Amino acid sequence: MKKQLKALLTGNPFPQEYLCVNEVDFSERFKFVIQNTGNDISQKHLFLGYKPVTIGILSSPTFNFSEKITVSVYSTKQKKVATLSLIYFTKAEVDNATLLIYTAQHGNQQFISPAQKYFQKIYEQFKRKPGNVNLPGNEYDQNRIAYSIPRRISLVTIQQNGLFNLFPTDLHGSINENFYVDSLRQHGNASMQLEETKRVVISHIHVDAFRLAYSLGKNHMKELSRKENFPFGNQLSEKLNLPLPEFTVGYEELEAQFLIDVGIHRLHFLKKIYSKPVSSHNVLAHIHSSTAAWRKKNKIATNYFLR
Repeated sequence: MKKQLKALLTGNPFPQEYLCVNEVDFSERFKFVIQNTGNDISQKHLFLGYKPVTIGILSSPTFNFSEKITVSVYSTKQKKVATLSLIYFTKAEVDNATLLIYTAQHGNQQFISPAQKYFQKIYEQFKRKPGNVNLPGNEYDQNRIAYSIPRRISLVTIQQNGLFNLFPTDLHGSINENFYVDSLRQHGNASMQLEETKRVVISHIHVDAFRLAYSLGKNHMKELSRKENFPFGNQLSEKLNLPLPEFTVGYEELEAQFLIDVGIHRLHFLKKIYSKPVSSHNVLAHIHSSTAAWRKKNKIATNYFLR
């Protein structure tokens, strides 16, 4: 009865705020389109921060630059389900490529009703864990929109003086064939460790590792430790000889180049040393439960991995 009441009030029949999915086998995903210009950035943007929501857009000759833009989110039936207003923050130029960095000003989403938004916000505040970032007012809706399409969860391996860390990241991605960007909280140990070590491996993992990936979230704030304290497999990366975690299906060996701070996040721009393409049709990602609720309401079959 308690679960049914929670589902009715919040519009979320699922037990978790974020639901793991197979990034590859995720049908009928939303499209992100810039209003007025019609630029489809569904495959041309990176989600790089949640306070504020930070979106990196890969510039191209057909992209019409504007200081302020509104991204409309459409279902496969061309129904508008959300809008996200963005303002230009800065740009990063790497290897003849330009990443335009925008931050969100306001979001409006119709995944669940206004009343359900209200009750869901109250519910999340009551069960919020210590150390989690608070998202007041409209910031929570902005994040629901950003997480309305699958965001890949990968694992970052760091090594220094014979000690290691292994932690998940979902604010990251390739800029082009030579550069990558990963966003971490500025004052977290993970970000500081990456700054010190300079060289890291980001491993993309099989969806079966969903519980493992979430269990490693606490390592963002942990000190370096011995190798045996982490779920590494027997494989080493090609150039850096760093241990790869279990369930690795592809990886990037990277070297730090420069930083950009946006809100609570530090964007690490990294040059690719070596890339091993993903060798599986099963890659771990996650979406917000509000999107899952919308998909359930619209009878879109989806396989969720519940922790």
